[in-house]
Amino acid sequence: MKTFFILTSLLLLVNCKSYNQQDIYISQVETDLSLILTKNKRTNQLRLLQIPIRVKVKNNSSEEDNIVSIDYNYNRYKGLGGSLLFELRENSLIKKSNEQKKKILPDNSISFVVYSSHFIEKDSDLISALEVYKIKMNSLKQDTLAFGSLKEFKNTFPKIVNKLLQGDSVSLHYRDKSTKDFIVKTIPVQF
Repeated sequence: MKTFFILTSLLLLVNCKSYNQQDIYISQVETDLSLILTKNKRTNQLRLLQIPIRVKVKNNSSEEDNIVSIDYNYNRYKGLGGSLLFELRENSLIKKSNEQKKKILPDNSISFVVYSSHFIEKDSDLISALEVYKIKMNSLKQDTLAFGSLKEFKNTFPKIVNKLLQGDSVSLHYRDKSTKDFIVKTIPVQF
């Protein structure tokens, strides 16, 4: 009887997989995607710097899961600012809405790119440091310019990158399958 109880308990333990918060894992991955600088057409003033942050989401469980949202959290703006979310699939960016669930299959991973939006028009230090890009935009008669990777930009402007990204983070929101509670996993932005 004792052996039967031990065997039954072991079978139950092996077959009953409890949902574990470690089933979903998020990490930042280096990307060579370009930064995007935008200027105001009317005033010709630099306005916005968008920085791509690539995150990899891994589902380590044996069940399909749904990501509710992926958010960029600004330390500098205390929650203000926007971001654009894309899924990176076969070197193509596919725009995603944070309002729609993002399905992740069992034992699979998905890469996302969050383009943070840093409003720079009132920061004279940033404006003067980025003047070279404004000159290029004017010569090309463009109000938007894609240039270099975050790594390249950091090598040229380490103080600007630190000022913009210090304390920022990316959060992943999903539901615990057993309790239906929302779970938030947050990682600091690495630069």
